[in-house]
Amino acid sequence: MLDFCLSFPYALLLMAGGVAAFFTKKSLPSLIMGTGSAATIALMAAHSYRHFKETRTQSGATAGLSLGISVAITVVMIKRYLSTGKVMPAGAVGALSVFMDVFYLWCLTRVGRPAMPKNENDKAAKKER
Repeated sequence: MLDFCLSFPYALLLMAGGVAAFFTKKSLPSLIMGTGSAATIALMAAHSYRHFKETRTQSGATAGLSLGISVAITVVMIKRYLSTGKVMPAGAVGALSVFMDVFYLWCLTRVGRPAMPKNENDKAAKKER
């Protein structure tokens, strides 16, 4: 699995959370941070997907940048959860971000390895080995 596989859903959840916080709590910072981080994660995922289509390998740069954003979200949300004790949204977003941190770290271990053969000839060559 490559980083863009879970990055797009993660970005969608971050954006939905920011928009929901804005409409329910009138929190402009949540809207800005939710949509901003979601947009950045989505841009990284799109770039990673393009990189994969060209090279059939994981992009280390996009996984690393996505990890940085995810770690920042994790720190903020875990701090908020510890200070408020509220599972929603801080605890849930914090837990999701911890999962994504681990996922991005795993993706970084896969950098440079072919994810799958480019075509049928590559599949046949792989079977012969």
